[in-house]
Amino acid sequence: MLEFLTDVTVWTLFAGFQLYKQIFRVIIRYLGMPIAKYFVNDNLQRLGWNTDGEGPLGIVVHDETEFYLRLAVERNFGLFEAHQDKVCTMNDIKALASSCMATRNTGEFLHPFTWVLGWFNLQTRAKSWQVGIEHYDVGKCQ
Repeated sequence: MLEFLTDVTVWTLFAGFQLYKQIFRVIIRYLGMPIAKYFVNDNLQRLGWNTDGEGPLGIVVHDETEFYLRLAVERNFGLFEAHQDKVCTMNDIKALASSCMATRNTGEFLHPFTWVLGWFNLQTRAKSWQVGIEHYDVGKCQ
């Protein structure tokens, strides 16, 4: 019974997150793209990252609208998913990931639901590296 309740809770959280993403994508795309672009660039700059593609913390943006939508709505999760979907290219994904986790500003850049989803994280430390290698090609950086 407890497993069923956990499954229902997780499904509800993910469904709510999907609804949240879709609503805010529409709002930002049609009403607030300049504000979102400013917000995202300001946060990236505070983290020491740039969208000029310069240095190891540089990001080359291929689809500007999708890039800013993903980062405004999904924050750093959106950034790494955008890299995976070739919306942008990161010069050094390992350096960006390390920088993301090492700074105090990361708390501002992490997704608002991170703390809730952390309760349901069934991943182990060893499994996280396996996922990184398979999902984000981290093995190529080593």
